[in-house]
Amino acid sequence: MAIRITTWTVGEATTILVEGRLGASELADLRQVCRAAKPPLHLDLGGLQSADDEGVRLLRSLLAKGVELRGASGYIRELLGVVT
Repeated sequence: MAIRITTWTVGEATTILVEGRLGASELADLRQVCRAAKPPLHLDLGGLQSADDEGVRLLRSLLAKGVELRGASGYIRELLGVVT
């Protein structure tokens, strides 16, 4: 599995669960899902194992736009430069 993206909406918020390995070939899929999602948007990275440089850039740009990060491992938080 390269990546699996699952979405669900509860009340006003949409959660996007990203599992697997986020690489350049999966970026278009994640972008499309994020664009189609109803805000506010929560990005659950609990199942994300790794991300290449382009994947990290996309995730950082989503965070900069106000997407709320959830469930990321210490490794993924370190990649993203997120302080806990």
